[in-house]
Amino acid sequence: MAFSLLRQAPERGDDGRVAALFASLSRAAESAAAALSPRPEALRGIVDALSTGAALPASDSARRRPPLVLALDALRAGLFAAPGRDREARLLWREAVATAWLSAAIARLAGGSPGSAGLAGLLHRAGEALALRAVAAVEAAEPLRFDAASVQAACTTLEPELAAALARAWRLPPLVGATLQGWRRVGEVPSPSAEAQAVHFGHAFASQVLFAEFPSPGLAEAAAAGLRLDRREIARLRGLFGPLKLAVESLSAQASPPR
Repeated sequence: MAFSLLRQAPERGDDGRVAALFASLSRAAESAAAALSPRPEALRGIVDALSTGAALPASDSARRRPPLVLALDALRAGLFAAPGRDREARLLWREAVATAWLSAAIARLAGGSPGSAGLAGLLHRAGEALALRAVAAVEAAEPLRFDAASVQAACTTLEPELAAALARAWRLPPLVGATLQGWRRVGEVPSPSAEAQAVHFGHAFASQVLFAEFPSPGLAEAAAAGLRLDRREIARLRGLFGPLKLAVESLSAQASPPR
């Protein structure tokens, strides 16, 4: 049975165990932050591809993997691997890659920095991925299995500090750091940057691309109004959806590379 961090049941003696598990999660998160390596060299090639508008190549395990795919493999292994929670980690990775390429494309249309928006899009769920790794580590050590609500609560709680730790460890440029902090607040602040808006709408469009069964009525109109894009520019953006989905699916279909 999945264990719930959210259930309060003093009569069953769960309170003490919940407190102990939260302490274990905090220690696991600290370990994940401490284990972060310096910014990988492979990141430069990814940012270059995002900056120049290079298409995301589909991956075929039977052929030689292009340098960009190898760079993405390395990033996935370093940030988006959570042994024991592979399904959730794969979902985060798919969304990160799709958001990166869409954010770069939107920034290009909106007059922002495609490289900065794309990199922020690629890392916009990295804090949650590191939190998921902490959850998986605690589950393996106990051993136990958290329920879905507890995993979500843990990732939401731990994400801000882990994302900040990543920004420090990798010495991310100020614009990328500000975009990582600001994309969730688009709509709440009077003048969000073009990069923050690009990630905000890139994230939303990525969900539409990857999960077509959950449509987002009015999303295109909201993006057009917020970014001051015309119909032709929105149509150009939509033209990326099909090829991007195929490429993301082929990339994420491979097993996560070993860390």
